[in-house]
Amino acid sequence: MRRDGIAGRLDRAESMAAFVTALAIPATFSISDGMALGIATYIGTKALGGRGGEISAVMWVLGAVFLLRYLLLPVG
Repeated sequence: MRRDGIAGRLDRAESMAAFVTALAIPATFSISDGMALGIATYIGTKALGGRGGEISAVMWVLGAVFLLRYLLLPVG
């Protein structure tokens, strides 16, 4: 039996990033913090899964910007 439903086309890295983003936005009371966690999750799961080449340059730049923001600016 062949299964071509939506589950067959989902990428786990994208699914995890969406889930983390959906949870982080209300948990942190900040859209930008939730998006930053989602982007970090996406980049981390793709890179650690050996598929770093699938990450676009825009995502790498956004990840670097968010990383610098949390390293250089005070949180709060």
